[in-house]
Amino acid sequence: MSYQKVVMWGFHPQHQYDTYSHILEGFYRAYKHMGKEVEWLDRQSNIEGRKFENTLFISEHQVANTMPLHSSNFYAVHNMFGGKKETLDHLNGMNVLHYGVYTMNHYKDHGEVRWLDQFSPFYPEKRVIEILWATDLLPHEIEANKAQAKVFNASSREINWVGSGRRTLDAFGRAVREAGMQFNVRGSFGGPVSIEDNVLQIQRSRFSPVMVDDYQMTHPYIPCRLFKNISYGVFPVTNSKCVHDYMGKATVFEENGYNLFHKAERELPGKNIHELYGMMDMVGRLHTYINRAQVMLEAAEYYG
Repeated sequence: MSYQKVVMWGFHPQHQYDTYSHILEGFYRAYKHMGKEVEWLDRQSNIEGRKFENTLFISEHQVANTMPLHSSNFYAVHNMFGGKKETLDHLNGMNVLHYGVYTMNHYKDHGEVRWLDQFSPFYPEKRVIEILWATDLLPHEIEANKAQAKVFNASSREINWVGSGRRTLDAFGRAVREAGMQFNVRGSFGGPVSIEDNVLQIQRSRFSPVMVDDYQMTHPYIPCRLFKNISYGVFPVTNSKCVHDYMGKATVFEENGYNLFHKAERELPGKNIHELYGMMDMVGRLHTYINRAQVMLEAAEYYG
């Protein structure tokens, strides 16, 4: 079946903001760009009297137990297996798919694996797919950002972080402040930051890091912040060896956050803007939510 209607369900920022709202927004913008009929609804939406048939629903396990049900629909739910029991009970007997985050390894005990792209292992027997998160920008928006792209914004005296807080930010922030600059942290439980504001904050930064926490430093995890920062026109600076390796060791990399600031100050002025343009092209080609939306559709349509 080819699904022409797609519904993002839950965490609409007008009603219930969650960091997952940004992921649903990414899917929403991608499917709309692809020409699908798209809505973003939640339990507070007035859907009385409405029928949802032949529709792809994308949701998250904490809020998916309020989705309207119909046997012709398909329900893709983040962390459904092992998540909220009410969601499993609610979706019992429905056409479902669990999707999780790809960590550069794939399961060996899930039966046949089909690679829908190089970052999306799909396990049809288990009804599981894994994906990487992505930038919230569309390819043409990334291309437009080349006009503002800077490897090193030497005139700026601020460094901005937008996203979930990280303990590993502490040492980095201390180095920034010791250098007489501002280190600003926004997002996560501090409330939503729009895509436009996110882009502006990162572009105003002297440079902007891609930081992961202690657990993610020892596991093969690629955060969405990598793809976002590059797509906004910022050269990657990171404490993650996994990120550094994935980028062909082209990032400024140092695990210690304090030392990372000083290493970036030394090395970024010598980087070439065309290297950043190449990274932006790669993200636009492989790491937008259009890529993720396409593999989600392909997985859903596998089941007919």
